Amino acid sequence: MKVDVNALPAGLVKQLQQKQLDLDDRATTVALLKLDAILGVKGFVNKEGQLLSVGITCAICHSTVDDSFAPGIGHRLDCRPNRDLNIGKIISLAPDLKLLTDRLGVDEGVLKKVLTAWGPGKYDAELLHDGKAVRPDGKTAATLLPPAFGQAGLNSHTYTGWGSVSHWNAYVANTHASWHDIARERYRRNPAHGLCLATRNLQTTWLVAYRFNSASVGTATSATSDVGDGLTQTAQT
Repeated sequence: MKVDVNALPAGLVKQLQQKQLDLDDRATTVALLKLDAILGVKGFVNKEGQLLSVGITCAICHSTVDDSFAPGIGHRLDCRPNRDLNIGKIISLAPDLKLLTDRLGVDEGVLKKVLTAWGPGKYDAELLHDGKAVRPDGKTAATLLPPAFGQAGLNSHTYTGWGSVSHWNAYVANTHASWHDIARERYRRNPAHGLCLATRNLQTTWLVAYRFNSASVGTATSATSDVGDGLTQTAQT
């Protein structure tokens, strides 16, 4: 978890400096979510200030901080990969892994062994499609999280090689970021718009803008724009 120091109020910064805040306390995490201070993680609260659901954005993998305040806390460095993020371990901690075990035809113990083998800063985008957990040399098939800058002129995405960068973004939107969940929520609020139309409008509006923005960031030194916070996954807590 990376925290944007610029999103923290002065009082909270002082508490951190004086080590008066327990960063392992769930209440602290909720407070940071309400401040929109956690990179790539969004909290949705009701009028009473209660946390209803949480979600992720592209920034969880493709943004980090400079650790200028403390390890994991600093100024945002968007478009840089978060090489401290242990995606496999996070997935392995899910309370119900049946969807993945059924998909891969393995038991939970094998699945957790595969996931924890990824290590920090890595992700296996092909696992659920080819079922191959390791490379021919026996090492994990997970690859390093890529940066989100310098994409202008790329015809094939460097992550999977399956297609263009736009193809990968659309794949993530539908399989990782659960845009259908967002569309269903919008449909619930206004059925007249139609579910399919809601989904298509989300993809049309956000994916095009995201691709243009990411392609415009040419180098690491210029990667300061937030290209991740438009894509939000909703998940009930």
